[in-house]
Amino acid sequence: MNRSSQSPPSLPLVRVIAVVGCDGSGKSTLTADLLNHLRSKGSAKLLYLGQSSGNIADWIRSLPLIGAPLGRYLVRKADRTHSKKASAPDTATMLVIYLLSLWRAYKFWRMLALSRRGGIVITDRYPQAQASGFSFDGPGLGAVNGQSWLARKLEARELRLYQWMESHVPALVIRLNIDADTAHARKPDHKLATLRDKVAVIPTLNFNGARILDLNSHDPYEQVLDMALNAVSAVPLPAPHEGVVAVVGCDGTGKSTLTTDLLASLRSNGPAERCYLGLVSGEMGDKIKHLPVIGIRLERYLAAKAERAQDMKLKLPGTGTALVMHLLSLWRVTQLRRVIRLSRRGVRVIADRYPQAEIPGFHYDGPGLTADQSHNWLVRKLVAREQMLYRWMAEQKPALVIRLNIDAETAHMRKPDHSLTELQDKISVMPRLCFSGARIVDLDTRKPYPEVLSAALQAINTTL
Repeated sequence: MNRSSQSPPSLPLVRVIAVVGCDGSGKSTLTADLLNHLRSKGSAKLLYLGQSSGNIADWIRSLPLIGAPLGRYLVRKADRTHSKKASAPDTATMLVIYLLSLWRAYKFWRMLALSRRGGIVITDRYPQAQASGFSFDGPGLGAVNGQSWLARKLEARELRLYQWMESHVPALVIRLNIDADTAHARKPDHKLATLRDKVAVIPTLNFNGARILDLNSHDPYEQVLDMALNAVSAVPLPAPHEGVVAVVGCDGTGKSTLTTDLLASLRSNGPAERCYLGLVSGEMGDKIKHLPVIGIRLERYLAAKAERAQDMKLKLPGTGTALVMHLLSLWRVTQLRRVIRLSRRGVRVIADRYPQAEIPGFHYDGPGLTADQSHNWLVRKLVAREQMLYRWMAEQKPALVIRLNIDAETAHMRKPDHSLTELQDKISVMPRLCFSGARIVDLDTRKPYPEVLSAALQAINTTL
C-alpha cells in the first residue's frame, strides 16, 4: 500500500490548513466553523479536495439525452475504484480513475492560486502519495490490479501527479480520529469495512512532514473546535498593504475634507496620493463630462444607473443595467489595483472609501448585483463574477481604516440633498464592517474638526 519510500521535496504553503479524517469524524462541520471564525478576522476560503465523483455525476446527469445513463455509468466506475479486491479493471474504468485524479489536481491548482493571493485556505481532505486508494485521498490506480501497458503508464503518471500535490506541505493538518463503529453509527450509508480501512490507514499518513494536530472526535465538539482554533491562531493572516489608509463613513461625515487634509500632511513627509474608491463620484463625473461629443450624456447615464444600482430594494430592469453595474465594479477594481501598485512603490495612499464583501450594496461599497435574482443567464454570470471581484478586493487589507461616525440627523443637516432614510441605513451598517480584520480607528465627527484631524493624524503616525 505504501507508494513512496521517501518524501518529495517540501514546498511549504504557509496559509493552507487541511482537515482530514475518516468519514463521520466531523470534517464538514469543523471546516465550516473554522471558515466562519477566520472570515471574521480576514480573508478565508474553503475548498473540497476529495474525489468529487458524486458532484461530477450530478453535473453530467443534467446534460440532455445522454446525461442520466452516463452519470450512472460514472458512479459505477467510481465506486469500483474504492474496491481493492476488484479484479483487473477494464480500460474505461482506468480512464475514469485517471480523469478523477486530474480533476483533483485541477482543484489543487485552484487552491494554490487562492493561497498565492494572500488569503487563508481551509481544505476538506488533502491528497497524499503514501497510501494508494481514493478512500485515503491517494492515487486511485495504485489500488487496482491493472496489468496492461496502458494501466502501467497511467499509474505512473497518476503517481507523479500525487507526488506533486504531496510536495506542497500545508501549514497545519488537523486530523480527526474516530473508531470505525462510531463512524458507522454517524454514517450508516457507508460500508463498515471501508471505514475500518480508513481508520487504520489515515493515522499513519505524515503528509510530507506537515505539522499535524490529532484530535479525538469522541470528545465534545466544543472542545474539538476550541483546540482547532488555538492551533489555527498560529497560522499567519494575510499582511495588510503598507502605507494604505482607508477613510470610510456615511455621507456627511467629512470624508472628502479629511482625506484632502491628510494628504497634505503626509506629502510634507514623503510621497503620498489620494485615491477615490467609490463609484461615479463628482470628480469622475467631471472628467467624463469633458469627453468630446458623448461626455455630458454618458455622465448623466452612468450617474442615473449608479443611483439606481445603489438601491438594493429595486429589481434590476434588465441586462443593460446589470452590465453597467458590472462595469462600475470593474472600475473600482482598477482603482484598487492602482492603490496596490502605489503601496508597493513605497507611496502612502489615502483611500476615500474602501470596498468590502461582507454586506451587499453599492451604498456600503459592497457588491451591487446580489440584489437581482434574475433568470437571465448573463445576469447570473455577472452576479457570480462580481462576487469574486469583491472577495478579491476585500482580501486587499489596508494598514489602517479610519471610520468616521455620525448620527443621521447631523449627516442630513450637512447633506440635505440626501434621503434621511438612506443616511440612517448607512449609519446602521457601517459599524458592522470589519474590513478583513484591518485595524480600525473610530472617530466621532460631531466633535470640532481640528480634534478629528488631530486624532486621524495620530492614528496614522502610530500605524505607519
